[in-house]
Amino acid sequence: MPDIPTESRVLTTDDIDMIAERAARKALDLVMIEVGRSVTKKVFLLAGLLALAVVTWAAKSGLLGD
Repeated sequence: MPDIPTESRVLTTDDIDMIAERAARKALDLVMIEVGRSVTKKVFLLAGLLALAVVTWAAKSGLLGD
């Protein structure tokens, strides 16, 4: 846990810019993680549907046996 300052300090423009940049980077990282999750879910969904279609086609074509 960070130490609690005993005296207040005025933030400079550079301090504010640094805080804003860090916040923006963190927000972008979180957005990219969510986009990655969404894309991964869609890829697995499409792969599952494709596998189901192939198995269905193979079954109807008689390639799976009896």
